[in-house]
Amino acid sequence: MLKKFLLILLIFLVGCSNDSLTDESASRPELLFYVGITMVKPVSELAREFEHANNCRIKIIQGGSQDLYDSLKTSGLGDLYLPGSLSYRSRNFADGLLLDTRFVGYNQASIMVAKGNPQGFPSDLSLFSNPV
Repeated sequence: MLKKFLLILLIFLVGCSNDSLTDESASRPELLFYVGITMVKPVSELAREFEHANNCRIKIIQGGSQDLYDSLKTSGLGDLYLPGSLSYRSRNFADGLLLDTRFVGYNQASIMVAKGNPQGFPSDLSLFSNPV
């Protein structure tokens, strides 16, 4: 049992060692992105392409938009903040942490149905609401 524990501990320590990084990867610049949870998949794909094209690393922190902003505010670190809606930028702009802004697209819910909508789903989101 002790041998198994020590082996697992050794593997963990070796795997977490900074020595395992190559000089090349350690010297590449790193960008830190705070990305709302609904946008993580497409942003991750774009980030991988950007990393390859620009010889850099991108670390993506995902979560709720306000939680992400609170993390950014606490750490004072970050390169890109992609909240789920413009309201998070507006609400937090006075803190002075958010600089330039660029419109990159909408983050909106949509309903996808088979051609011709054979099951007759309504064209609004009320079907998916949970009345209180």
